[in-house]
Amino acid sequence: MRVIVADDEVLLLEGVARLLSDAGFEVVGKAGDAEALVRLVDARRPDLVLTDIKMPPSHTEEGLEAAQEIRRRFRAPACSCSRTTSSPATPCGCWRSCPSAPAIC
Repeated sequence: MRVIVADDEVLLLEGVARLLSDAGFEVVGKAGDAEALVRLVDARRPDLVLTDIKMPPSHTEEGLEAAQEIRRRFRAPACSCSRTTSSPATPCGCWRSCPSAPAIC
């Protein structure tokens, strides 16, 4: 499965990408902000996108908005997760709008 990972915290981004790769996923891209994420999805057409919710520039919901745009424009499953959000989420942190929640959560 081809995956793109997005997070503005480099250590977390690289760590998640490494864990996915070690588990047999093909990480086809990494992005540090929502605009770069959408461009990367357009170029690489992954099977799954995992993105942080709070991303630059305002660190509010740019990742969530990018995930919604990716699902709408590219029909790719995009899951927005955060370890710091207080929004309604499943136990793993995935927003209830995630197409995989609660199936993989």
